Amino acid sequence: MLGKLIKYELRATRRTMLPLYAALLVIALLTRLSMSSLFVQNGMAHHGLLNFIAVALGTAFGLLTFAVGFITLFLMAQRFQKNLLGDEGYISFTLPVTASQNIAAKLITSIVWFFSSFVVEILATIILTAQMRFLPHFFSSLFDFFKTFPEGYAPHAVLWTVEGVLLVLSGMSLCILMVYASIALGHCFQKHRILMSLAAFLVLLMASQLIGHLLAYLLSQLPIEALEPVASIHAGMFSLLFCCLLYCGIYFLITKYTLTHHLNLE
Repeated sequence: MLGKLIKYELRATRRTMLPLYAALLVIALLTRLSMSSLFVQNGMAHHGLLNFIAVALGTAFGLLTFAVGFITLFLMAQRFQKNLLGDEGYISFTLPVTASQNIAAKLITSIVWFFSSFVVEILATIILTAQMRFLPHFFSSLFDFFKTFPEGYAPHAVLWTVEGVLLVLSGMSLCILMVYASIALGHCFQKHRILMSLAAFLVLLMASQLIGHLLAYLLSQLPIEALEPVASIHAGMFSLLFCCLLYCGIYFLITKYTLTHHLNLE
């Protein structure tokens, strides 16, 4: 059933995200072409209309780049609020699924779109700025970089990459679940729910910082510096991953408990 929920969420959100991605890539390409048309063999051609088009397209590219990130965040919060705490909540909570499955479906879909937005923005930047020889040179440089690793360090480099990916995914999940918990807590009130959700977010943020300082202090007491450099890097990344997963679990439980015991759809 979780797979069906994720499929439904992707179908409901792709109508917004896919055209936005297409617009960003097209604007990036048009901006690149307009900027290229300003250059001639002897330098830059001073053409008023082309300059205006290039500036307009560059401005549109900047605005769309910002819009992709903002709309991804806004859509993530809106889908959670509308589908679980709004009018659609009456239908969502009559389905044979648990609150955990509903939260997980929203979370996984949000991670997919956050990651997709990041990839599309990187691709748009490459279209706008990179030369044709950039990618072969990049991959050859990357290969040369890994060849410089001392013998026996290659497995550690692979593990560091995996740990880094897991750390990024857990960090994204932490931020998303914190927003979900804030919205759920804000809807426990009868009035001013948006304001109360914002207040809940600030309270959770401050509490997270206090707990984070405490965890950092406790981790600093561990004899990590006594380890070898390679082991200390693994230990540090695992410590960060543990903290992120701990926060994720707390926010998930807050959201689940609120949706299960204090659901208010009025």
